[in-house]
Amino acid sequence: MLATPLALVALAALLAPHAGAPAAARVPAGAPQEEPPTAVARPLAGAVHWIEGRGGNLAVSAGPDGLLVVDTQFEFMAPSIRAALAELSDQPVRFVVNTHWHGDHTGGNVALAGGAPVVAHRNVRARMGSTQTTAFGTREPAPVAALPVVTYADEVQLHFNGEEVRVFHLPSGHTDGDSVVLFPRSGVAHLGDLFFPGNFPYVDLATGGSVRGLARNAERLLEVLPDEVTLLPGHGRPSRKQDLRAYAEMLRGALAAVAAELEAGRDPAAIRESAVLAPWDGWGQGFISTERFLEFVLADLTADER
Repeated sequence: MLATPLALVALAALLAPHAGAPAAARVPAGAPQEEPPTAVARPLAGAVHWIEGRGGNLAVSAGPDGLLVVDTQFEFMAPSIRAALAELSDQPVRFVVNTHWHGDHTGGNVALAGGAPVVAHRNVRARMGSTQTTAFGTREPAPVAALPVVTYADEVQLHFNGEEVRVFHLPSGHTDGDSVVLFPRSGVAHLGDLFFPGNFPYVDLATGGSVRGLARNAERLLEVLPDEVTLLPGHGRPSRKQDLRAYAEMLRGALAAVAAELEAGRDPAAIRESAVLAPWDGWGQGFISTERFLEFVLADLTADER
């Protein structure tokens, strides 16, 4: 994911106040006022396609049962996404699944679901339904119509288009409500923002995220996902397990390097002046710089044990 103006605008707005806010309200002052891109559906594997646009990637299962949509980007992308969905099927959306609560993944819930049930971890409904204070400011509750109506604690299965779609929770990663959506017959897994291939991740520490948790989750996914699975990240291009392995190694190495500095008695100010993350500097070319990621790691390692 390159730090283009469009990417910066989209990710800076990722904690949009609610699905009904106008697009202009979600763009930082002085940011480029560009037209949203056209959403395009591309085949991924089996019954699953992916849609890019402005915000988080969508995964779409298209088949005789209709459409199952994972994540919904921003509301202003809905007309273009609906047109892309119409190219895949003349059947309606039957289910929407949210991988987490952020506005670039849930902003189009009302516009795209069309009354279909929205499925998510129970913490997603709690976060969306209440005021949240994050690094991006205070976010007001989403409209009731945007909230998930089917929630779960650990895992739920959806039997759809000939496969048992597994939606399962991994705790304390990007947020406290992250879901992985696995399409086992198609060989596809949507990892939401648990996975930023080739880039340092954004970690929403204010809403239950944790760098240590992300590292644990990446290791867990390497254990449970099939070797030939196609991985769809929340942002960026489809990837393979070797990309997830490199990501896990980066997280593990960065945490160990900073922890060693802290154990040696160096204070955070001194660590910031060091080149502790120099071995992974190439990962800081996207939305999250090396300096920003170091702040996430320091905050996580110096907090009470999660």
